[in-house]
Amino acid sequence: MTKIIIVISFLFFLTGCSGNKNSEQSPTPIIQKDQPINCPPKFVWDEDSKSCIKNCEEGKVYNPIFKECVSCQGDLVYEKDSKSCICPGKSKKAGEHNCSCEEIGGIFDPELADCKCAYDKIFNEELKQCIPICDSSKGFFYSDEAGGCIKKCPNGNDGFYYDIKVGDCIKRCTPGFKYDKQEKNCIADCKGNSYLNKLNKRECIKGKQLMCNSIAYSILPSFNTITEESERAAICLYIGPSNDNDEKEELRIIDAIKKAVKLWIEPLKNLSQVFISDIEVFKGSPYCENYNRNFISIDIVNNIGCGTTAAGCAYPSQRMLQIKPKEALSIYIHEFGHLFGFDDHYYVEKPSLGCFEGYDSSTTVMCMDDIFLKVADKEAMSKLYCHYYPQDMSCVNISPY
Repeated sequence: MTKIIIVISFLFFLTGCSGNKNSEQSPTPIIQKDQPINCPPKFVWDEDSKSCIKNCEEGKVYNPIFKECVSCQGDLVYEKDSKSCICPGKSKKAGEHNCSCEEIGGIFDPELADCKCAYDKIFNEELKQCIPICDSSKGFFYSDEAGGCIKKCPNGNDGFYYDIKVGDCIKRCTPGFKYDKQEKNCIADCKGNSYLNKLNKRECIKGKQLMCNSIAYSILPSFNTITEESERAAICLYIGPSNDNDEKEELRIIDAIKKAVKLWIEPLKNLSQVFISDIEVFKGSPYCENYNRNFISIDIVNNIGCGTTAAGCAYPSQRMLQIKPKEALSIYIHEFGHLFGFDDHYYVEKPSLGCFEGYDSSTTVMCMDDIFLKVADKEAMSKLYCHYYPQDMSCVNISPY
């Protein structure tokens, strides 16, 4: 019985000594797996790490690696509410002192609060970039030089290489030529107002300037913002009974009119004269009569005066267009070209013959309708401008109509 008492007393002595020794040390983070505990002075409970960490002063955050309070680095800024370093704005990366995902070609993930690669990309540790996932089963591999997935071409010794834009193996062409996927060969690369010779496709034909036989009736001067209001252009729109109550179609027509005008005026935007690019549209008679403007009349009707096969008609001397319902933007662009003074540049009586010699669908919308102007169209607008405003310094090197 005496021996047992001695042993217990000795154990109590050891335990008591151990406790006194710890109480003399400075406080250290205490890890608690399940629930918060009372942290030592100047420490707070961190739910994420389930431990006590230093309670940092305002403007600093706890760095778990150094176990110290540090200031925000790089692009990061201190946010008082969350007591953390964040990136300015919401769609930014918060990590590695860099607030942009663009540098690695990634996207921001709000759940991760960090950058990640898109679903079709993978992070390359060597390049430190998100790169496309290439289909190795089809022979593709990533090329940093090409900036994407490429593959070896079977006829590589014959000057063929894989072109990412084309998505196929193409022939390397000499300067002045480009590869044509349909021809599977190099063809002449025509620049400016020139077009491909369709017979041999190895040379370019120099294009001619647009014919402007209706220049006397051109609507261009009325688009100048310095003109009197009574002389300034506006649209008087009449929509026939069959489409008069279709509000959606009416809005589409007005949008097509505005876009067509803006396209034709666009080549003149950097010149000294300022032109109306956003044309006002007033709906039909008698409403147009209430305004003192130089109206351009546009009638949307089924029966137009230039034949049943035509989509639209222009009457430059009357400042008038007739266009069939449901016609596309390209028709409005072509017909407005007539009001600015330009002729048709194709065989109207037999359209299958194509464009007149010196003109091509690639050089002008006055031959083939399109949704944007071509090089000859833009040149023609500059010439037209210099016809009316020859004193402009930009007309020094331009031969006006």
